[in-house]
Formats: sequence, structure tokens, C-alpha cells
Amino acid sequence: MRCRQSADHGPLPPLDRPNWVSSDAPPGPRRVEPFRLAARPDDRPWTLDAIRAVLVETLRTLPRARVDVASPAEVVAEFRSALFRFVDDARFDLRPESETIGLFSGSRTRFLDLGANRRRLETIRRRLVKRGLLCAPGEEEDAAAPPGREAVSLPIDGTLDLHTFDPREVDRLLPDYFEACRARGLFEVRVVHGKGRGILKARVLALLDRLEVVAGHRPAGEEAGGWGATLVTLRPPPAPPGDRRPI
Repeated sequence: MRCRQSADHGPLPPLDRPNWVSSDAPPGPRRVEPFRLAARPDDRPWTLDAIRAVLVETLRTLPRARVDVASPAEVVAEFRSALFRFVDDARFDLRPESETIGLFSGSRTRFLDLGANRRRLETIRRRLVKRGLLCAPGEEEDAAAPPGREAVSLPIDGTLDLHTFDPREVDRLLPDYFEACRARGLFEVRVVHGKGRGILKARVLALLDRLEVVAGHRPAGEEAGGWGATLVTLRPPPAPPGDRRPI
């Protein structure tokens, strides 16, 4: 299933791909509320130039951000993660006629974003509220998202249960989850694939044998799921160049 964001930007990514959010998505986990402009102290309407100036200046205060003005009514930005240098792309559509800024933010290559795009947009929202560009939560009519719009989060706790995912997603899901675990200092991961006919287990084991981040794997003990789960040992990420000391 796909939904259109606008005539200018074409279709949004598939709704079941959990690595993006947009204010033009239908109600559900991919939906985020647009930025709503606050009333100016002088009661004058916001102009495109004024909105764009405050937004660009604020975006440039975020770490590892690269910001471009794509058009008078559109600002695009690129954000890189600190450790693994993953790239997220964001777009801000300035809509002064409706007193809003439309939003899209998504991961360029990762299958999962683990809520990073939503959290970043909310950080930007708070900063723009402080600068007087946006309404503070509670001052706008629909500041609270209605039921069903909460983000679906995947806990990074060292256990990944594959029962809630499409088996076709495994090849993209496991590498992203392993990188997220390594970023949090978790190097022992339990992957629950179930017993069943062993088809999913075989797919998981074949993938583990190919991934460079995997140092080894073994069947889980009975207390950890038996042959319905596999324990994976991950290699620690390389130290940043500045942390390397001569021997």
C-alpha cells in the first residue's frame, strides 16, 4: 500500500517500512503532526522568507547536519549518525497559507530507523517553539496525537523476536538491529526465530554466516528458547581514529 505525499513529491515510501515519518502520511505509526506556526507578536502573517530564515538557522544548530534551500518554499537537510555515519534525509515544506510546515524524514539506506527520525523532528519542533516560530504543545487544537498515531518502537535490549516481522524483511532487519546493539554496547544478542519447520532458522543462520559484524553464533539453551532461538556474539565497533593510541 502506498499513499501520496503531494503532487510535487510523488508517493511516500511503503507504509510497512519502519524507517520514515511524514505529516502527509495517513493516521498510523508513520504519521507525525506538521509544525504549526505561532502568531507573531505584531499579528502580521509569516512570510516565506521569515519562516525559512528561522528554520534554516535552527537546523544548522543540530550536530552533523547539512542544510540546503531547495526552493523558496522547501528546505532539505541531511543528518549523519555519529558512530556508523548512517544518513537520514529530511524535507520541510513551507506552507504559510495554512500556517504549517509539512514534514518528511526518513533513513536513506537503513531498513529500521528505531524512532530516530521522529525524535529528531520533535527536537526541532521544541527549538522552533523557543524561537517563537511554532505553537507550543497544548496551544494548538490538535497538539495531542489521536489514538493510533503513537510510534511503534523496537526496544534495543539484546533480544530480537522475528515473529512480528515478515520473513522477507530478515536480510535488512538483522544488520540494522545488530548495528543498533553495537552502538549501545550490546554484543550478545538473542535472535528468536521459532521452531516451526526450521525455514526461518535456516535463513537466519545463513545470514549470520555472511555478516562481518557477527563474531559467532550458537543455539540458545533451554532457558533462552532452545533451538527456537540463536545466541549471536557481535564484534565491537572499531574505535574512532582519535581514540587509537600507538603501541
